[in-house]
Amino acid sequence: VDANPNVLLASLTGQGLTGPGSENASFGSAIEARSGIAASTGYPGGLPVISGRNLNYPDQISCLYAAAAIVSALHRQLIRPGAIHLDVSQRDLAIFTIGDRIIDVSLGNASVGPLGNFEPEFAQQASWRTADGQWLAVSIRHEVAASLCRVLSIGSLGGIGDWISKQPLKTARNALCAMGAVCAPVQTGSQVFNDPLVVGGPAIGRTPAGELAKGFPFQFEQAPMKITLESPAIGEHNDQLLRHQGGR
Repeated sequence: VDANPNVLLASLTGQGLTGPGSENASFGSAIEARSGIAASTGYPGGLPVISGRNLNYPDQISCLYAAAAIVSALHRQLIRPGAIHLDVSQRDLAIFTIGDRIIDVSLGNASVGPLGNFEPEFAQQASWRTADGQWLAVSIRHEVAASLCRVLSIGSLGGIGDWISKQPLKTARNALCAMGAVCAPVQTGSQVFNDPLVVGGPAIGRTPAGELAKGFPFQFEQAPMKITLESPAIGEHNDQLLRHQGGR
């Protein structure tokens, strides 16, 4: 603070710098359990589900919220200068994502649990295997359910899976989308890399050498971001960084 009275420090922690839980190690699975996310995922009557080591869903929450908090703090310093220390708790941010569940419980709905693929605004929502061995994710709103059943000659939406299983993916997708359903193929990693809708956006980029690389979750229209360097080798920039730190 003496060196910089407007210093801004953001600490991204598992369960806060102080208070209950702050002394505990925190991995994504622990945060999903502690926050209540794990109790909201999975299928009715089944076990709680965590996203696992390779995803660790709350990790993505904390970095995005922290970036927004830092920008907000910088804006505050323009109005009221002074040092700021942000304590960004991954557990607490994860809790914020299930606010609707907390409200349900506060209103006396003690039976809140995992819904599987069901959501109240949809009459049917799930993924089904098509005749050519692929998978199609489908969401059908209540207002189009009756007309869809009539066109497909099925007695109820319970028969949609059987109808899809007899169609190639492209046929099923085009027919259902034309009738007002929202649907998309469940793509593998290789299919994503060859999907023009994905490759044409900012999420997947290329390095100067032409190698595929993770791109950007958003983009600036006036000054688009781009990948300017290859991934560095271990220690490649050590001399450069040490010279910079030494002021030489």
